[in-house]
Amino acid sequence: MITKLVRTSLRARWGRAAFIGLAITLGVSFVSGAFVLADSMRATFDNLFTSLAEDVDLQVRAELTGVDATEATRDPVPDALVAEVEAIDGVALVEGNLSRFGQMLDQEGEPIGTNGAPAIATSWAGEDGLDGVELKDGRAPVGPDEVAIDKATADRVDYAIGDEVTVVLDTGQRTFTIVGLVGLGDTDGFAGATTSLFDPNEIQSIVGADGQVDTIDIAVAESADVDAVQAAIGDVLPTRTEVVTGQQVADETTDAIGEIITVFGTGLLVFAFITAFVSAFIINNVFGITIGQRLRELALLRAVGANASQVRRLVVLEGLAVSAVATIVGIFGGFLVAQGIIAIFNTAGAGFPDLDITLLPRTIIVSVIVGIGVTLVSVLVPARRAARVPPVAAMRPEVGFTALSASRRLVGGAVVTGVGVAMFLIGLFLQPGGGLGLAVFAGGGALLTFLGVTSLSTTVARPVSSAIGAPIQRLFGTPGRIARDNAMRSPRRTARTASALMIGVALISAAAVFASSLRDTFGRILDRAITADYIITDDSFQGLPPSVVERLDEVDEIGAVSPFRFISGTIGDDRQDFT
Repeated sequence: MITKLVRTSLRARWGRAAFIGLAITLGVSFVSGAFVLADSMRATFDNLFTSLAEDVDLQVRAELTGVDATEATRDPVPDALVAEVEAIDGVALVEGNLSRFGQMLDQEGEPIGTNGAPAIATSWAGEDGLDGVELKDGRAPVGPDEVAIDKATADRVDYAIGDEVTVVLDTGQRTFTIVGLVGLGDTDGFAGATTSLFDPNEIQSIVGADGQVDTIDIAVAESADVDAVQAAIGDVLPTRTEVVTGQQVADETTDAIGEIITVFGTGLLVFAFITAFVSAFIINNVFGITIGQRLRELALLRAVGANASQVRRLVVLEGLAVSAVATIVGIFGGFLVAQGIIAIFNTAGAGFPDLDITLLPRTIIVSVIVGIGVTLVSVLVPARRAARVPPVAAMRPEVGFTALSASRRLVGGAVVTGVGVAMFLIGLFLQPGGGLGLAVFAGGGALLTFLGVTSLSTTVARPVSSAIGAPIQRLFGTPGRIARDNAMRSPRRTARTASALMIGVALISAAAVFASSLRDTFGRILDRAITADYIITDDSFQGLPPSVVERLDEVDEIGAVSPFRFISGTIGDDRQDFT
């Protein structure tokens, strides 16, 4: 009978059920989408870098000493090693790789943005090389005046084969002719980086790295033993140089990408759980209001024989039915969220590959907890209140719940708010337990603060509504008076509705304050740090030739000229400091 009543109630109030389901679906979709996106990106990039390393058996590179390999840039190695390695028995193919800064400019002469990814100028031996770069259109560059660029960037800024593109390099600004469009593996780009690829015989002079390569990729002959060849190569290498397997390089790359994906996924999850938190407020609010509107119906059920547990079960089962359907829809909606985020990034030039959608059991479990769990927790209080409706209430002209006393609500709200503020401050400033402590204390404190303020708002909703509604009543007459009376009549409903809006406004204002604070802080730092009267630079803060400094030094009115460069690198025992 209770199940039949649930179906009847949902059919009779399908609009309410649809909007509750929408709120649940949105929350679950973001949670599911965050997990699906992170897992899919991790699996896809793992497969991508593993496949790219299939042709590379060994790699020669500089050692890192005294620093974490994930936090430093390796030094170049002498290009003379290419010939030495090539002469070793068992080596089938040797390819030297060189990458430096290379900022491409668009047709208007403005730097092409990368949204945080690097701007790279690198060598490319063509489709027969070992680096996994594939030609999408055109041909490989030949000579000092030709370049191939990644297809994602070309599509974004409307470059085509035959166009001229200006690239800002460490050696200055040069113009090249585009002869090819390339991508990494089956992708059209290089994970967001703008990439210009040059003839490997000309790259050293183009980027100003004569006699240097960054790494040397090696393919071992099928008849040779990889371990024996690796040992032979190690014997001819100079100090501070090593030879590693291609699989080790692939593993290091996937680990580094995995860290980035983890941070990216965590940021999405934070937003997703905030969405779920707001959804919980909305669900609780809707169920609280609708239960109040159904008091006579519930009282009639009690009058015809339903007991308190049956009425409570009726409300809980309604929430369970709606949340179950919405959760299933939300889990699959996560696929759309993941694809949508990738599409947005690709539109900005990220050039991500097509994802192999990955749905792990963990994603389903967390989505069910968020969708069904949050809904059931949200309807528990309305369900308990519904179970307390006496049968005689059906015969009363006015039906309503007896609210918690103002004093008890005031004390409870104040205690919860105080505990929440204390936890938030402890997590923000003391950070016990590091990052985990910050998340637990600051996040939990913020949650308790919102709950406490929501509880306190019920006690002040009536006088505040009266004060705010007074000018509205005078301005709009009878409609204004009715609106004011409605807000004052049910302070609990008014407070609940305002709470969801409060969270939204708080999030927006927090984002605005955060952005303004960063801008102001960095502005003050730069104001204090920069003491020069003028700064001369190009649009990308790179590539001014030394002749500019020499010419400025010859001007009598200039007291001092101080050239500076930003250089990424490591400082070892035998190397000079970068200044």
